[in-house]
Amino acid sequence: MSNLDERLKKGSFVISKAGHDRGEILIVLDFNEQFAYLADGKRRLARKPKKKKLIHLQVTKSYSMRCAQELSEGTLPDNSVISKEISQYAAKVNKGEISGEK
Repeated sequence: MSNLDERLKKGSFVISKAGHDRGEILIVLDFNEQFAYLADGKRRLARKPKKKKLIHLQVTKSYSMRCAQELSEGTLPDNSVISKEISQYAAKVNKGEISGEK
């Protein structure tokens, strides 16, 4: 298991490093050894997550507790919740409240 796999968990905020969505923040809904299934609540919805190779992701130290809890209970978070969580996380990063993740 790589360092990336050890930090990755359901509800993690990740940043796309490759593809048309490069630089975008997404939330991990599920993952396996090679791929993560991601949503942003707007273009990539929870019911149809983006399948992306783990090597194309930058895993942050932060995660959405609300999304992680819903996922652990076996339910998909609502798209509005995902979008709001990402917006709040991005605002904190931009304000410098979360360091080393910009």
